[in-house]
Amino acid sequence: MELRPGYNLIGWTAAHTAVHELFRGIPQLESVHVWDPLAQRFRTASRSDSGVEGDFDAVSPGMGLWLSIGGAEQILWTRPQPLTGAGAYLVSLKPGWNLIAWSGQEETATEAALAGLDSAFGEVWVWDTEGERYVPLGNNPPGAGPPVPTWRLNPGDGLWVYARESRLWLQPGWPSPDIRFLGEFASDFPDRTRAAVERVQRFYAERFGAITSDVTFYFASDGDALRRGGGPASSEGWCASAGSREIFIITSKCLAVAHEYFHIIQEALSGDDLKGTPIWLYEGSALYTDFQHRYSAGHPSSEERYRNAWLALNTPLDSNFNDHFRPRERIFRAFHFGYNVMQWLSDNVGESAITDYFAALPESDAWVEAFHSAFGMTVDEFYAAFEEYRIEISPAFDRRIEGTVLDRAGQPVEGLGVSPSLVVDGSVYQGRSASTDGTGAFTIGNGPGAGYVLILIGKCQNGVEYGVGAVGESGFEERLDESWLAALAFTGEARDRTGIAVRLPATLEELEREHC
Repeated sequence: MELRPGYNLIGWTAAHTAVHELFRGIPQLESVHVWDPLAQRFRTASRSDSGVEGDFDAVSPGMGLWLSIGGAEQILWTRPQPLTGAGAYLVSLKPGWNLIAWSGQEETATEAALAGLDSAFGEVWVWDTEGERYVPLGNNPPGAGPPVPTWRLNPGDGLWVYARESRLWLQPGWPSPDIRFLGEFASDFPDRTRAAVERVQRFYAERFGAITSDVTFYFASDGDALRRGGGPASSEGWCASAGSREIFIITSKCLAVAHEYFHIIQEALSGDDLKGTPIWLYEGSALYTDFQHRYSAGHPSSEERYRNAWLALNTPLDSNFNDHFRPRERIFRAFHFGYNVMQWLSDNVGESAITDYFAALPESDAWVEAFHSAFGMTVDEFYAAFEEYRIEISPAFDRRIEGTVLDRAGQPVEGLGVSPSLVVDGSVYQGRSASTDGTGAFTIGNGPGAGYVLILIGKCQNGVEYGVGAVGESGFEERLDESWLAALAFTGEARDRTGIAVRLPATLEELEREHC
């Protein structure tokens, strides 16, 4: 690019660079001026007989720079190679004036350049090198003249932006991820889906400071189309999955773009090594950020569903999380616990710490070290503080529940699981279970007082579990659908329940023949 004698405003789009390298690369450079948005003043580095002197020592991508060129002639300067990737388009703004770089597409018209601006922005100006004057592009005070709608921005241009609040701005033109469609779709589905992916990327960039396009999305109309297109051989029981920079979504079941995309962000920030991150943190952060995206788009809140389910567990969060639950339910409990953990951490530390955690993993020996770095507390300190919070807002599960299970011949049934499962808003949330002993008796010391059913669970010799039925206010029922269980739940004032007698319509051997 050409630099004129005197002052030139440019945008720095290359990597973080020591300022003395600028002076080395431009012999005619006399001084460099950058704007400190926190102090709202310029900082200067100048050439001197002894080298370079000033009150800053490096330039970073996204900065705007004033370069003072000596002499009387224009010079040709070869810019350093600009950064590539989606993150190069993300610029940080502070309240007040900001001198920043334009990193978007070449020849971007004013209307397109400012399309992503919202109420956080005020004035936007660019430097007209030919006319040696500022030109208004956005909202401007009276007397400043109308914005110039025909102005074209190019990568490396400098912009003055007045922001009313701190925020991140993802400038248009970042590279799109690879998006593939498997199966049959309506003609407008691909365009709508690409737009949805773009909105999700923008949200995560501007809300959480994280973006990546190093991912391939596979949108499949059904499980068969997914398998034919090279997706996972088995898609039973799930609607979407993410890993190894690939996202698979079966659109007939869900459209979980935000949740799965955050798993890819976790990979990118952590350098593909999660260092043993527990499942409640891995899934909870994806669920929490997904919900924030939903709320930002005006979708109804689903928070109560996860809060109620979590409260129903009456289980502490600790290092033995996996031991509290059976393997098949562990993933669902990770959602319930994890969402509430992320909400608590966001309220007490700030939600930016969520992405800070994954970004800290590459420099950490283990996940607990990254947790301490990002959230400002050790994992043990967190467990203790979160348990105080859980006890404070959770209803006490301290009621005694006792009973006996007999088969249709009146013989005791041994080894049957009995789980007090809370019914909340028509949904059933299974708690920790006890087992019947040799006499068919069971005792639960941490049950709720009302609003629950007792779900009976059998277990085959190969470890597969099956539902036997449920016990509630009207006795034993074989049906286990949620709508029926809600009607079956124990009611009345919270109290201990003892002497519960359950008579099964079959023997244990008959049940095992049917289910195992």
